[in-house]
Amino acid sequence: MRNLCLCILTLFCLTSMAQCMEVTDLAGDKISVPPYPKRVVSLAPSITECLFAIGCGDRVVGVTMFSNYPKQVQSLPKVGSYIRPNIEKILALRPDLCLVTKDGNPKDLVYKIKQLGIKIFVVDPKDINSLFNTMLILGKLLGVEKNSKKIVKKLKNQVETIKKKARSFPVHPRVFFQIGIEPMVSVGKETLINNMISLAGGINIFKDFPQYPRISVEQVMAGNPNIIIITSMVHSQPNLNRLKKFWMKYKEISAVKHGNIFVVNSDFFNRPSPRAIKGLKLLFLIFQKSISNL
Repeated sequence: MRNLCLCILTLFCLTSMAQCMEVTDLAGDKISVPPYPKRVVSLAPSITECLFAIGCGDRVVGVTMFSNYPKQVQSLPKVGSYIRPNIEKILALRPDLCLVTKDGNPKDLVYKIKQLGIKIFVVDPKDINSLFNTMLILGKLLGVEKNSKKIVKKLKNQVETIKKKARSFPVHPRVFFQIGIEPMVSVGKETLINNMISLAGGINIFKDFPQYPRISVEQVMAGNPNIIIITSMVHSQPNLNRLKKFWMKYKEISAVKHGNIFVVNSDFFNRPSPRAIKGLKLLFLIFQKSISNL
C-alpha cells in the first residue's frame, strides 16, 4: 500500500512538472510556471495596462490601488500600493503568477512573496523598446503571443511615424520636464520620459543627469529650455494654474517668454504601458506647436 501511495505521489509530481514550463524573467531568474496562468496578480499599474492591452484582462484577479486604467480594473481587488503590497491580500487571491517590476516593487517584499510559494515573474520596461519587449514576453507567457505581436506591431508603426516627422523639425527644442514640485525633480538618462523626449524630436536639458535628479530654478534657467512640461496627478484647474504660475515670473527663460508651458497627465508619461505612445504623440504635438512660436 505504501509503495502504491509513493507511486501515485511520484506520478502526480511528474505530471505537474510536465504541465509546467520553465521561463526566464527580465531579472535573469529562471522560474517554473503553469502554462498560460489563469489567475494573475499585477503589482504595478503599468503591468496591469499591458495585460489588458494584449487581451489578458480576464486573467487579472488583483491589482495595486493606483491602477486606474482601463475602467474594468476599478472593480478588481486591490492588494496595496505599488511600493507597499499587502502579502496577505495577495495570498488570499490564490494567484498562479504574480507580476512585478525590477526597479519599482521593493525587493524584500518580492522575496517574501516568493518564499511563500507564489510564482514571481519580473519585468523591466525602461524605455519604449523594452516596453514592447515586455508586452511580447507577457504575450508568450500567457498564451496570447499572436495578439501581443499584432498590438506591438501597430504601436511600433505609430512610433516610427512620429520619429520620421520629428526628424524634419527645423530645430530641436530644449525641454525641461518636471515630475516633482517640492522638491523639484526632473528626468535624466535611462528613463522612459527621456527616451520619449528624444523620440518626439526634443532635447532633454537634463539628459546627462542621473535618472531622477533634484534640481533648482537656477539650473533650469541655465539650461534655458524652449519648452517646460509639468506632470501632475491633480488635474483641478486651480492646481494647473498654480503650477504654471510658478514659472511665469522667470521671463528670461525661453519657454516662459514664448508661452510654451504645458501641464500633462502623468499617467501617459510615468507608466511604461501602451498609453505611453499617446504621451509620445502628445509630446510631438507640443514640440511641433512650440517650434512655431520660437
